[in-house]
Amino acid sequence: KTGQSGPLPPDPFWPRLLDGLIKVLVTLGVAALCLLWTPGASCDVELITTGAEQKSVSLHDHSNSVIVLDANSSLRMYSIGRMVRTELLRGRAAFDLHPSPLRLFQLRLDSVTVRDVGTLFAASINSDDEVVITVEQGLVQLDIPNQPRRLLRPNEQVSIHSAVKTQTLT
Repeated sequence: KTGQSGPLPPDPFWPRLLDGLIKVLVTLGVAALCLLWTPGASCDVELITTGAEQKSVSLHDHSNSVIVLDANSSLRMYSIGRMVRTELLRGRAAFDLHPSPLRLFQLRLDSVTVRDVGTLFAASINSDDEVVITVEQGLVQLDIPNQPRRLLRPNEQVSIHSAVKTQTLT
């Protein structure tokens, strides 16, 4: 018989629509991850001071937080998603950190980890590998290996001698 045709070809509308929706969802997902997990500019920074020189760096999270590195000091800072990890390699630094929902802040000194809860504090590593943390305002959380987690409040200081792991809280 003539005039009869076989099965109708599939309607190209649905595959195109599905393909377009998948592309839109993937794009939105990537954009959302960038906004949620990469506050401001993600960067790796190393600060080194010599002599009487001081350096400061502002965090790019719109919180007006500042880190000031004292003379003869070295600090490394990098971000992983929302976490800003800072490592004081030698010397002393002052941290004026304001709360930010875009950033979590962590400082490493030898084996001690300091987690900021929005505060003003100072940290140092002395020549005899003594770690000293002093809180002026707010709270910091200390994680010391084989020790219970501790909160430091204003006007508290902890001194940790890494060689013998003794602590003095004043």
